[in-house]
Amino acid sequence: MNKFNPLYQSRLLLFVLAFFIRLTVVWGQELPFFEGEPSGDNKPWYHVSFDRNLMQKMNTVVDFAEKDRPLEAAMAMQAVIEHPSDYFLIAETNRYRSTRQFVRSWVEQQPKAVLQAYEVQYGAVASNLLKQFQLTGDRKLLLQIVQKYLHTKSGISAAYRLACLELDEGRFLAAAMNFERLSELKRVPAEIKPWIVVKNAFCWM
Repeated sequence: MNKFNPLYQSRLLLFVLAFFIRLTVVWGQELPFFEGEPSGDNKPWYHVSFDRNLMQKMNTVVDFAEKDRPLEAAMAMQAVIEHPSDYFLIAETNRYRSTRQFVRSWVEQQPKAVLQAYEVQYGAVASNLLKQFQLTGDRKLLLQIVQKYLHTKSGISAAYRLACLELDEGRFLAAAMNFERLSELKRVPAEIKPWIVVKNAFCWM
């Protein structure tokens, strides 16, 4: 299989996750668990057991994509996005990722047909919520779009608006987190990419 094939990359990512789960079985104990900052023993890797239910959902997406059923893959992908668990999964020294960060990167690597089907299925929902925000100014609507429909065109728009609002109001850490989230997305419009970089840098000044 071509190593640049998105389905191959998805399978590879899931294999890596499965490998870290199996480590706990081979070694007979859990690797160090942490919440927030890593513990001070300076070990190079940290791990917590990955949610097998989430992995099953991710495998379902890949299976549908391989069978050329993009709409079903897109709907299964939404179940992955809305999965409630979020915890630190793997970390190098002073660097770690949450499951949601991993899922965002994973979604962006899905085949073009699946992402297009996802836009068709959920783009209108996100667009309607964005219009409601424009009418009401209710920030909860932006948060809802970002949490559930980030990988749509309106989701990207909502994430950028939310980040800019946080920046304008002096909530620099919250703004930086939203700009970082946007920087992980491959399909951000070219006209806002430079602003994401500049505004994110300003957050850390």
